[in-house]
Amino acid sequence: MLARSSSWRRRCTHGRGSGPYRTPQSLPCRSWDRFFAPTPVRPKMLDQIALLAAVTVLGVLEQAYFALQVIYARRKYKVSPPDTAGPPEFERVFRAQANCSEYFPIFVSVLWVAGIFFQQGVAAVCGLLYLYARYQYFQGYTLSAHGRLGPMYFSAKVLWILIGLSMAGLLVHFLSLSSFVWRMEIPSKLQLLFRW
Repeated sequence: MLARSSSWRRRCTHGRGSGPYRTPQSLPCRSWDRFFAPTPVRPKMLDQIALLAAVTVLGVLEQAYFALQVIYARRKYKVSPPDTAGPPEFERVFRAQANCSEYFPIFVSVLWVAGIFFQQGVAAVCGLLYLYARYQYFQGYTLSAHGRLGPMYFSAKVLWILIGLSMAGLLVHFLSLSSFVWRMEIPSKLQLLFRW
């Protein structure tokens, strides 16, 4: 029989098993409830990343919208996969979607690093501005190649801001960590020095 651990110490209000402890054998059919049970740590952790998660989901939805626009353009201009050449209108839609997809991993990476190591609210606002600029970029590119320039430059600036925030947050994190390690090493080095 498995030993009882702290993860199983929750009151059982339904199913088999009773008392303050549950063992794997006494789990009710709805064993997933232990993952959703409120704990003291969970709300604080979720508050620290909730805005970042919301912006990420919006970004994924935006990417899905761009992919659907390519599908509609393929049907409209009769360009079947895997062809990527066709009328200029189709090629602009296809290229706009491809450009947005190419930058999306970079955006998500620096969004999360800036949000975790710098400040979540600032990173989320920058993320929303980036997503709006990418939407404007897509719409402008589908109309004409010159329509993409203004939003492209704006989204690039926002991306560079996110990169700067990420670097600043990481720099502060590592400097404070190294100073902590340095403070911990000094007393041990002094002890070694004065033992002689």
